Amino acid sequence: MNTDEILLIDKPAGISSAKLVAIVKRRLNAKKVGHAGTLDPFATGLMICCINKGTKLAGTFLHGN
Repeated sequence: MNTDEILLIDKPAGISSAKLVAIVKRRLNAKKVGHAGTLDPFATGLMICCINKGTKLAGTFLHGN
């Protein structure tokens, strides 16, 4: 799948941010997946996942530029 986008995911407790990124990457068969900000494994909340060319926008979410 050639998907270039931003996904907003409600991260459940008990899973790390890195694990969530790995799951998204595998399910979308994406070449690159990154996230804008890390949540602790026990925390829940919004994860901004950037897919393929969308990874270039991660700095915008982190720094507001």
